[in-house]
Amino acid sequence: MVNRHRRVQLLLVAAAVVWAVALHADELRVMSSGGFAAPYLALVGPFERATGHRLITATTSAGLGADAIPNRIRRGEPVDVVILPDAALAELVKEGHVVAGSRVALASSGIGMAVRAGAPKPDISSVEALTRTLLRAKSATVTVM
Repeated sequence: MVNRHRRVQLLLVAAAVVWAVALHADELRVMSSGGFAAPYLALVGPFERATGHRLITATTSAGLGADAIPNRIRRGEPVDVVILPDAALAELVKEGHVVAGSRVALASSGIGMAVRAGAPKPDISSVEALTRTLLRAKSATVTVM
């Protein structure tokens, strides 16, 4: 779970992005990937009350299905604000579907792995190797910050 301070930071950044676009619109169409949906949705009500602007929201996958955000944008579905993982957004910019230079980083995440002192380093060089390593492990701990 993201700690409270980090969550507030993420919400403020997301609000700034949406607010900047909203300055000249009564109605905004926003597409957010599932990973960022919760903090974004927490902002919708306060944003609408504070600005009088209405947000039309679609929270769905950034993946490959027909209803995934990149495919909806490629089909020409109207959208004012897109919240996606960087790789998916970069692809849409490259294809000309999103305005280059309009990208604002809302969050970053990292993944790390540690082993007990003196233990051999596990093979995590590929998805398959990581899967084998985790399946062979006697225990594993996940910490989300």
